[in-house]
Amino acid sequence: MGIKHEKLIEVLKCSDKIKVENTNLSHERLKRVFNCSVNDIEFKIVWHQNYSTLYFGEVIVLFYDLKCNGFYPNSARLNLNFKHEDNDTVCVIPVDKEKP
Repeated sequence: MGIKHEKLIEVLKCSDKIKVENTNLSHERLKRVFNCSVNDIEFKIVWHQNYSTLYFGEVIVLFYDLKCNGFYPNSARLNLNFKHEDNDTVCVIPVDKEKP
């Protein structure tokens, strides 16, 4: 089972540095496509119940969970960590690059 829609919205709200374009991040309306940017990195997330897809540039990454936490693997204060179903990190986008 992939990330719940409510959790995805919650993670995308973890920092003011994460911008979600033209989206009201409320739980009232189901939105599948999230156009985002953080630190001049633009990316898109397409949410599905079983898995979600991260798009940036020509890269496409399937993921099952998303966490907003720090230090791994770049010692940043805050990262978006995209996880595969076996909990391995498949992509990291730094949100707050300052070291704690």
